[in-house]
Amino acid sequence: MARLYIWPSGPRVATVRERPWRRLGAGISLVLAVMFTAGVYFLGDNRPPKVYAWYWSVIMVLVLWLFVLAVRDMSHTRAKILEKRRAARRNGRGSARQVESPEQPHDPRIDS
Repeated sequence: MARLYIWPSGPRVATVRERPWRRLGAGISLVLAVMFTAGVYFLGDNRPPKVYAWYWSVIMVLVLWLFVLAVRDMSHTRAKILEKRRAARRNGRGSARQVESPEQPHDPRIDS
């Protein structure tokens, strides 16, 4: 069942504190949605072209900022995955051999 909490609790708190740019990206996305809608509906034809240029330039800068945040999150996630792989290899859990889980013992009926 999906948890629909606004403020996370438990083990996810560390992830949120570790990646504050995710909330920043969510906030920027919300601002972009409002600005885009307002720009389409409230910037009438009687505005000078400079107003359009500035308004949509701000939107483009925010979109680029979201892109930078996404690349940062991607590189952070990649680094964390590599760190976990290295730790698993150091502990001997990253080898090519099949290791059975103690929670689920091997069932010979499955092989037949």
